[in-house]
Amino acid sequence: MVQTLAAIQAQLDTSMTVTVQEVEQRVVQALVSELPEYRFFKTHHHFRTGFDGGQKYVTVHVSSRSGGSCTMAFYWSLRHDRVAKALRELNGMPPKLTHSDVTLTFFTMNLGPNSPRWPHPSPGYWRIETPSELDLAVRGAALLVRDVGRAYLDKHEDPLAAKATLVDRNGLHSHPFPFEPVVAMDHANIADLTANEEAQLKSRFTDPQANALLDALLRNAKNLKASE
Repeated sequence: MVQTLAAIQAQLDTSMTVTVQEVEQRVVQALVSELPEYRFFKTHHHFRTGFDGGQKYVTVHVSSRSGGSCTMAFYWSLRHDRVAKALRELNGMPPKLTHSDVTLTFFTMNLGPNSPRWPHPSPGYWRIETPSELDLAVRGAALLVRDVGRAYLDKHEDPLAAKATLVDRNGLHSHPFPFEPVVAMDHANIADLTANEEAQLKSRFTDPQANALLDALLRNAKNLKASE
């Protein structure tokens, strides 16, 4: 019996699984040409480049799942240095910045073409188990970063654009407490926090701790300005 190439590939696929390391390596190799001005830092699992006033990041997030499969998605993040330093001051932290001090971040997991918030035919995440699924994911990931990720990061180099995304209830971001960088922008004299924006941010949180954190930031900002 003569087997077709597709049948042979299917048999190979069912007998082979991919590892987290293999997925990340393949994706990183594919993204090097899409992100020529970025440098990949293996220990952080991210591509990084500077812009006037900050840093931009494309983080490759690969995790293993039961049954031998992996999931892959991205974090697209920016750090505006003045905003990050202002937030550290408001929280009583040392001024030295880290790569965790991001102003805006978006995790592409669980978003795809069926979501009204998603602007691309490719999904924002992939579940990968076999080599052929990895091939498809790598191609899709490269297209997504090229068509959406780069534009998202370039647009939000402007702190006012970052603020608009954070304040918008439907803004494309994954910041757990979007009021933090917004208050920090006001404190750094980058963009004033209006009473309407403050009310919008407060209305999004039913958790008393979140509102208490916002109130504490605003109180600290007021006290610091009074002491100048």
